[in-house]
Amino acid sequence: MSDYKYTLITSQYWHSYHMFIVAFNEESFIEQAKNMSRELIEYKGPSTRDYLGDLEYNYETPEIRQRYNINEQGDIYIQNFINLSVALRWMKKYIGEEDNASKGYKKKEIKKDIEEHHRFEKVKEIVEKYFEIL
Repeated sequence: MSDYKYTLITSQYWHSYHMFIVAFNEESFIEQAKNMSRELIEYKGPSTRDYLGDLEYNYETPEIRQRYNINEQGDIYIQNFINLSVALRWMKKYIGEEDNASKGYKKKEIKKDIEEHHRFEKVKEIVEKYFEIL
């Protein structure tokens, strides 16, 4: 049995990061995460492979892990936490990474790519289709 209560979902694409803290549900977490990730990957740009990173590994113990990574067209990080303050610290870390990555000149093509494949509203719509955003 897991003590997790919160999940931080981070969708990264180029220098754009979108983060959501969602309610953790032990019974449905893996299926929710897999379905959400498939849809996010498709939105970011169709993948040439059916790959869900850490969500696919078969571990000897069926315990839900603290962190799952998917490296595709931009990354997806899914992290589980017992308390909200730690989740918020990780969110702050990613905000700092986004600030650093956003500095400097960005090509028009990259900005256009982000607008087409990583709009906040669309990413949020996908996340909330599978999880309760807190």
